Amino acid sequence: VRETLTLTVSSVTRLTDTISRFELVDPEGGELAPFTAGAHVDVFTNTGRRRSYSLTNDPDERHR
Repeated sequence: VRETLTLTVSSVTRLTDTISRFELVDPEGGELAPFTAGAHVDVFTNTGRRRSYSLTNDPDERHR
């Protein structure tokens, strides 16, 4: 089951010239869904573009 969420980008860290890390949070401060290693999310922007990103934080960190 796919769930659609509206999240806020709380920070962007430039790791290399071609790689950035985006931290996404619930705008109301709620916990995000649990995930397992290797999980990805599809991000849809306001312009309709879709990008897939790997989830890299500790699965116990449900606030981001």
